Amino acid sequence: MRKLTPKQVEVWLKAGFGTDDFIRELESPDITNAEELHKQLGKIYSVDSSLKKQLGRLKANDRRNRKHRSSAKNRVPIPVSNVTNTTDNAEVVSDVESVSVVAENVEVSKEPEITLESVIEKINNETLKLDKLERDHQECISLRQKLTSSCNDSYSKLRELQVQITSITESLLATKTEYLVAGTKMESLKKSISESKKLLDELELQKRSLEKISIFAYSNGKIEVNEKELSSECIPAEWTELHRSFYGDEKFDALTGSQAKQLAKLLMYVKSLDRKYEICFESDEEQHLFDEMK
Repeated sequence: MRKLTPKQVEVWLKAGFGTDDFIRELESPDITNAEELHKQLGKIYSVDSSLKKQLGRLKANDRRNRKHRSSAKNRVPIPVSNVTNTTDNAEVVSDVESVSVVAENVEVSKEPEITLESVIEKINNETLKLDKLERDHQECISLRQKLTSSCNDSYSKLRELQVQITSITESLLATKTEYLVAGTKMESLKKSISESKKLLDELELQKRSLEKISIFAYSNGKIEVNEKELSSECIPAEWTELHRSFYGDEKFDALTGSQAKQLAKLLMYVKSLDRKYEICFESDEEQHLFDEMK
């Protein structure tokens, strides 16, 4: 009894062994039919795909072997009854057997009879086939022409777009350059504006320091500065203390109560000024006292 291995299976399958050949060569009492052989093959192939492949090859060999055995029945017979020469009978039998062995592998096949009708039918079929092929070919030619035209249109549009893209790109670069120049100029102008505002503020201060404030004191106690009534908020609060110091002093007897308050306010107000001023009194007595006390 021979041991069955994957290598041995591969060698026998390549040699064309079928199921009967495997059983004969194995000489195993456990493998006497196709089902038992298939089980044995399942034991040596762990992968299902490998087992299916080898079983397929085995079945193919079986079919081919059956076909060969069937064709052997149609071998050409070699007549031997008319052999009458004086050659030894054994030699004649040997020659006949050799020819018979060769003839076993010769299959007798009959070619179908060729008739006019069959040829005409084939011509008609081939003509129809040729017509369809030519129509399909022409359709392909027409399709290629349409596609070529479409490609040419697309290429033309693409070239136009490329020209537009180039023009837009150049315009964009020019705009970007102008934008950067404008930005630089803007920063320069902002700096100049800031410097100009600073100078203007300084000039305004200088102007105020050089301008005289015009003050007019009415006899009724009203005070105007640059033709506007002086607000009480602009007068230092110390004027009240100064005004109380006037009480009992004979030199203030010529002033009315409103004029005395006005004088105290004006004296404190002009002390708070950091600018030049000119003052005009409607009352000469008040003018004289202001000039004396300032």
